[in-house]
Amino acid sequence: MGLDAERLRTQSMTEELQSACNQAVRAEQFAAHRQIEAMRSEFAEDVARHRAGEAATIRALKAQVEELRVSRDEMLASESRQASATE
Repeated sequence: MGLDAERLRTQSMTEELQSACNQAVRAEQFAAHRQIEAMRSEFAEDVARHRAGEAATIRALKAQVEELRVSRDEMLASESRQASATE
């Protein structure tokens, strides 16, 4: 009778330990999942900021190109007028 009682006690303790381990694993998985989601969110925000910065740089460069184009066209027109006036 003593062995049966000891076996039941051991089995019960094993089940409790298994349950505690399973809960710990679930808690770790949940924490890891939350951490991964936070990292994904931070990455997405970083990408959005980077793209916004790139877009602003591209707009500024396009504006500079347009200014240079206008200046060039004005200079060419002026040179053309001067050449016509000297002929």
